[in-house]
Amino acid sequence: MNRTSNCILALGILAAPLIAEPFLSESPSNRRWHYIYYIVALVFLTDVLWLLFYSIRDEWISLIGKTKNEKIYEEKCSSSIKTDGDSHEQDEQKNKWRNIFSIGLLFLTLAMFIGCERGYINFLYTYARVYLNFENRSAAYLNATFGFSLAIGRLAGIFGTLVLKSNHIILIDMTGCLIAFALLGLFSNSSSMAWIGTITYGFFAASLVPATIDWTQLHLHVTGKRLTILIAGGAVGAGTIPLLIGQLFNSALFGPFVLIIVSLITLMLATLFYIVTLCLSLNY
Repeated sequence: MNRTSNCILALGILAAPLIAEPFLSESPSNRRWHYIYYIVALVFLTDVLWLLFYSIRDEWISLIGKTKNEKIYEEKCSSSIKTDGDSHEQDEQKNKWRNIFSIGLLFLTLAMFIGCERGYINFLYTYARVYLNFENRSAAYLNATFGFSLAIGRLAGIFGTLVLKSNHIILIDMTGCLIAFALLGLFSNSSSMAWIGTITYGFFAASLVPATIDWTQLHLHVTGKRLTILIAGGAVGAGTIPLLIGQLFNSALFGPFVLIIVSLITLMLATLFYIVTLCLSLNY
């Protein structure tokens, strides 16, 4: 599977310029090379879907096999044990569907987290130049400051795990990120608030993904296949959300401020998905 997916990915990237070449001469100059990026994105999406298909298929087959083995074992037990076995089977069935639903929600949660972070860091420089009228040097410093705050936040997250549980870290980080974008939205024309909001978001967003993976390992039985699904979710978010921001960035309806709008909505959805997952875990 790995060799096949890698071959498809490599061939798609190499063939992208050749496929897009007929469209280049007929397209406006500002959109000519967009076709190549679209084709490469589709190739990456194909690779992600390939991994998801095999991971979900293998996970489903293992669950079916486990259920069959439990039924065979219960048929060999006495009638008194069968009564307890039926209730145990029902509990196992409920837990199985809870696990599947939780993995799906965590897939979406990581897609929102990573997609928001990638979208913000990719368009922050342009947002500062176009919307806030920063000079080139100031916009570059703002972008670098966001990366520096991410590094400090990840370092702080290491020490935070010594005194806080992973779910507490996630909730604190979510609250901090939502406050940061609320400030960026309410005071969108303030250059000082752009610095404060960017530093705040970078610091709190840094430990979101590691804490989510750690929480998943504590509350769910994480296998290699399930971890692949979660990583694929992050890859999907990193590819789709920046693409959405880029498509709307120069639109007359939204303009550059779409960076704040999409990021805030994305974080709100991620918070909702995680809270639902957290409620499901309380019943385990």
